[in-house]
Amino acid sequence: MQKKLMEKWRTVCMTLYEIADQYNELLSLAENEDIPADALQDTFEAINGEFEIKVDSIASAIKNLIADADAIKAEEDSLESRRKSKERTVERLKFMLTEALESTGKAKVETARNCVSFRKSTSVRILDEEDFKQRYRNLCNVEESVKIPKSTITKMLKDGKEFEGAYLETKNNLQIK
Repeated sequence: MQKKLMEKWRTVCMTLYEIADQYNELLSLAENEDIPADALQDTFEAINGEFEIKVDSIASAIKNLIADADAIKAEEDSLESRRKSKERTVERLKFMLTEALESTGKAKVETARNCVSFRKSTSVRILDEEDFKQRYRNLCNVEESVKIPKSTITKMLKDGKEFEGAYLETKNNLQIK
């Protein structure tokens, strides 16, 4: 399908180029005074008419493609908005479920369709990242900006190393299977 479209595209473009070449060739011939003026005029009009038709067709195709691209972009924006809305709803529902389970002291609820439980995870919390970057620059990855290697810091904290302004935080992450 794409190959046929490309062949058609080349044919349209080549024809446009060929018409332009014929027009330029006719201009060169016009310098020769042996060709009658009325014959030149008729030929110029015919070539010019074909050229304008081709240009108009291609311009229309471009306008249609731009309209299609704009419609696709609008749909992408709409879908992105819907996706983000769904993601926010998921976060609110997870928060609500976590609060309800924690307030009742339940760590697991299993039904025929779902098994809801908590999985412990540990992550590094850096109170002041700029301060941490200055104090422990040797631990930080230096690229275009200074980044704290949180997995390395986590491992070091677990091994008993202490850093001012950094600590391990234990969270309950909701799992739905």
